[in-house]
Amino acid sequence: MQSTPQVLAWLTCDGVHVDPGTGKHTILGVFSNIRGRSFPSSIPSWSGSSR
Repeated sequence: MQSTPQVLAWLTCDGVHVDPGTGKHTILGVFSNIRGRSFPSSIPSWSGSSR
């Protein structure tokens, strides 16, 4: 029986680089907070990575 995946952390960032040699993920430009004038709001460009 497979268990349902759970999110342990969520980081919103400018980009994610995956090193082709090692497979390591480098997270670029992590946001410490995001503000919007209204809700829902949109972010022009962002990236995410999951494993």
